[in-house]
Amino acid sequence: FEVLQTATSDTTSNTVGIEEWFARNAEPDFVLFPNPASDEVFMVFNPNASYADAMVQVLNQQGRVVKQLQANGNSPHLTIGVQDLASGIYLVQWRQTNRVTVKKLMVHH
Repeated sequence: FEVLQTATSDTTSNTVGIEEWFARNAEPDFVLFPNPASDEVFMVFNPNASYADAMVQVLNQQGRVVKQLQANGNSPHLTIGVQDLASGIYLVQWRQTNRVTVKKLMVHH
């Protein structure tokens, strides 16, 4: 995966690798894109973090788990299908033994 980052100039854009993007933006565990999403969202793990036993849950606004996935330690990313979720705001929770990270996900159809 590559992340497109636009520079301050109106005519210049820079494409940076995901490792450099994580280093520049100090993201601790993962990034979600696209966000908002309509069909699927990609969850890309920080290449400098361990994600082998991470549990991923998508929670609705009432705090109910609507999706649950296990991260594969061999893959630095996970694809989450959201086409079956109603439009709205969800929380994506990344959980390991003693660490939890939560990010907001918008679904729009």
